[in-house]
Amino acid sequence: MNIWTGDNVPLSQIPSTRVSVLGGILGQSRFMRDPIKFLKGIHDRHGPVSQFEGHRGGRVDRYVFAFGPEYNRILHADPARFHSRGLVVRGPENSSHRRLSNSLFSLNGEQHQRVRHILLPAFQKSAMPYIHGGLTNLSMRLMGEWQDGARYDMLEEMRHWSWCITRKVLFGLDDSVATAKLRNDIQEWMTLGASPLVAMLPFNLPFSPYRRMLGKAVEIEESFLAIMRLREAEGCQGSDILSMLLRNRQELGADLSDGELVGHVLTLFMAAFDTTANTLAWTFFLLAQHPEAMHKVLDELAFLNGAPPSPGQLEQLPYLTAVLKESMRVLPAVVFSRRVATCDGEFGDYFLPQGSRVTYSHYLTHHMPELYPNPEQFSPERWDSINPSHAEYLPFGAGSRICLGISFAMFTLKTALALILPRWRMTVVPGARIDRHVAISLAPKHGMPMIVKRQDRDFKRSEVRGDIHEMVDLTQGQRTTRSVRKRAAA
Repeated sequence: MNIWTGDNVPLSQIPSTRVSVLGGILGQSRFMRDPIKFLKGIHDRHGPVSQFEGHRGGRVDRYVFAFGPEYNRILHADPARFHSRGLVVRGPENSSHRRLSNSLFSLNGEQHQRVRHILLPAFQKSAMPYIHGGLTNLSMRLMGEWQDGARYDMLEEMRHWSWCITRKVLFGLDDSVATAKLRNDIQEWMTLGASPLVAMLPFNLPFSPYRRMLGKAVEIEESFLAIMRLREAEGCQGSDILSMLLRNRQELGADLSDGELVGHVLTLFMAAFDTTANTLAWTFFLLAQHPEAMHKVLDELAFLNGAPPSPGQLEQLPYLTAVLKESMRVLPAVVFSRRVATCDGEFGDYFLPQGSRVTYSHYLTHHMPELYPNPEQFSPERWDSINPSHAEYLPFGAGSRICLGISFAMFTLKTALALILPRWRMTVVPGARIDRHVAISLAPKHGMPMIVKRQDRDFKRSEVRGDIHEMVDLTQGQRTTRSVRKRAAA
């Protein structure tokens, strides 16, 4: 794959080396295997804007890579010109997989605005007190199962926590064999949908990953339709968000079909489940490796005296908020997004032809030193003096497509941290390999192995292996550990 770039030159006039079908497949495989490495390599070699052309028979596909706030702003400011694209293979027409993947993420224009209007009330800040009690009770129950001094995969623990929250708060489901199967089906479907094999070989052949993905989609759709029929039979009176959506749809007289609503409900699940669990796992890791920050968090939470925080008290935690903002800057759940140009037009100093497929990166934006000095350092204190725009800091996206669940996400994340951190001290298992894996969102590839003990503030930073060192400067945590120990000895 050859990528070309130039200054003040129309993209359409930049010569591009032809890429064969095989070359395109190999390039796509490298991209899907490690998007961060792939995109960073393109940026380092070719600068903020670059392109290549893929040739398949007589068709030419133009792929553009654009990095930095200038291009983020352009892509988000004009949703009519830049349409969103889903991140999974679409699947056959009229298939369960097509309906499940045809969610708010992939809708555009009036259809996107209509669905967003239906979904919005369930995620407004005023709805948060209604989920507070269930969120607190479920969190306390999970922590009650932990054993002092035991080793846990905190990624799996947070997935379990997130599933408990999701099934109860979003769907009103209790623990059962059926809901456990639904969780496993969704996780397998998400994994297959992001698989390079499925993307490169989208053929419905016996025993193929693609066929397995389509089959899982059928099972998931049937499960969600059954849940929706049950909610409607109950009069949609529940306090769960699915019941609220069904009530809102009825009140608005919206013409959103059950099949369409299933796709949006699954979007809610993925937004609430996968990204929340990964963000918590990464935040536990960053705090464990930066003892000084952990001390500051506990000092701020001390006024609670061990009690669960109320919704109002969550607003009185500026340092915990800064920790979350910094965690989502350094290790954002969403690494990249895509747009398609619906018409010819300017793109900064370039001319962008209709049909161009533009990839931009949340991760690379968050690691630009001109925006964030020493970008690989985990420094919650930087949020005392910065206020980046949505084009410079976009863990939840930006513009008219900004995530509906910002309030819900921050509420659940802060509640979990405020409940767990004062009660448990977490130490990364020494020598653990912490590598990245990007599917739907950025996750630790091998989980997050940690030793959990009752909180005693005896924090120990661990030496770890893996490509985490490419993303986070852990030598800073080593320096602050020495500083904390010196102060304690004095």
